[in-house]
Amino acid sequence: MKQSVTVKVYDQVGLDEQTQKILDVTVVHMTAMTISLIVVSKGEAPEGIALNPVEDCFCGVQAFTQKSFSDETGEELENTLARRFANYFKMCELEMKVEVQVA
Repeated sequence: MKQSVTVKVYDQVGLDEQTQKILDVTVVHMTAMTISLIVVSKGEAPEGIALNPVEDCFCGVQAFTQKSFSDETGEELENTLARRFANYFKMCELEMKVEVQVA
């Protein structure tokens, strides 16, 4: 069973402070929405999600669900978040490295 999702974004282009703040908010919201959509669609309601910043990268978030979800759901979350962030950065024409880990 899984209960946490960590998303780390590494700046490879040298973004300014304002852009970093916008990116921080985007990462938090996209992560929370994806967790809610996937976990709820599998019938494994998370009941609550706590979000904490990750300090050892350019920007990132660690999300903890109050209720555990299955390994299968965790794998889907990891793949979906990695794909969504890759597509997002490609559309924004930003070279960013993203790491997603579900535990």
